[in-house]
Amino acid sequence: MDTNPAVDPEFTVICCPDSFKGTATADEAAEAMAAGVRDAGATAVTVPMADGGEGTAELLARAWATDEAVAHDVDAVDAIGRPITARWWEPAPGRAVLDLASASGLPAVADSPDALGASTFGTGEVILDALDHGATDLTLCLGGSATTDGGAGIAVALGGRIVDASGRAVPRGGGALAGADRLDLTGLDPRARRATWTLVLDVTTPPRDAPTVFGPQKGATPEQVRHLTEALVNWCRICGVDPDEAGYGAAGATPVGISAVAGASLSTEGGAALLGRATGLDEAMSAASCDLILTGEGSVDAQSHVGKVVGWVVDHAGAPVHVIGGVVDEEAVVVKHATGATALPGPMEHTRKQLRAAAYEATVRAARKAGRARRP
Repeated sequence: MDTNPAVDPEFTVICCPDSFKGTATADEAAEAMAAGVRDAGATAVTVPMADGGEGTAELLARAWATDEAVAHDVDAVDAIGRPITARWWEPAPGRAVLDLASASGLPAVADSPDALGASTFGTGEVILDALDHGATDLTLCLGGSATTDGGAGIAVALGGRIVDASGRAVPRGGGALAGADRLDLTGLDPRARRATWTLVLDVTTPPRDAPTVFGPQKGATPEQVRHLTEALVNWCRICGVDPDEAGYGAAGATPVGISAVAGASLSTEGGAALLGRATGLDEAMSAASCDLILTGEGSVDAQSHVGKVVGWVVDHAGAPVHVIGGVVDEEAVVVKHATGATALPGPMEHTRKQLRAAAYEATVRAARKAGRARRP
């Protein structure tokens, strides 16, 4: 890489990637891109991003913090009931932000996935801890779940009781919801009903389609996908939710159960848009001082334009956007709408080094095109 300054130092580049899962966090990816921008002689602005998946809670908490966000570690259970230490964030007194993936995420149970039995109960335990610390404003980021239980585990952890037609409690997990008859909320923790809930989504999938779209990656066989679909439609009936409600299929339809717990205090937000507002990225991307935007994620593909960071950036940018991915589908909508794209050559353990090199090259090319390069 040529590290002699090649670009006007006032040429400003915003580096706002999502994480490159397994190889670089959003912070690490943004810093690697920024290093490449600085190698070119330009000015770098880092805004690590997320869209609702793992890591969103920390980024939101940092953006919302009145002083410094406080991390709270909680003893809970993972999606298949094993002990785990999960975390929620307190950006200000009374406010809690958490990733559902912290307790109920797929990586923790990758060694033993259970498509029918996986439960969000552990996330409910984390929410209870937040309530115990005085939280009245709950923001739950829903990406990366191992579950397809419609948030039933959360409802039970908070004091609800799901019973069959004979009044017996049904087991945890989405599969058991096929035999559920009603949700008894007489024992619900009253603090859960009084709290304000915001669910941060990264998909627009409805509950009816959640098992088909996401079930296989959670270990579901075709027969289990059919069973879970029937179970979630029944759960929607119990909770009074339209099974075709857009976005309510996120995290194995977790919003369905939370809607019964939260009542009228529930709202939903797109993760990328929410974080973009919280960090001020939405305004920065349209500022006259912004000359180039670098964004990216591990796999830039057909899904990247629906609720994901890359798609949101491309749609809302007021400056040229260059997309960088570990894998890049040249036919993806975001690639066609961006001004340029780079696929990293691999291997994965070199992601940060390659992000730096790709950012350097993209910056130099953009500056030359804009007439802002110092030399040919």
